Amino acid sequence: MHELAGKKKIRYASLSGERVLVKAIPALAFIFQSAKTHYVLNSLQLQGAKPLSTDTSL
Repeated sequence: MHELAGKKKIRYASLSGERVLVKAIPALAFIFQSAKTHYVLNSLQLQGAKPLSTDTSL
């Protein structure tokens, strides 16, 4: 009986974990997209006449 309760708890934890992932994926995608956009804009500025910043580390 005790083992069954443990299994139920693990199952519930994995379900809630999946739910968190489902909610986190769009946020991660958005962060990645904005980071990519930021990187592209920086690259364009570096190729342009005057770069915005001298910091090249990303």
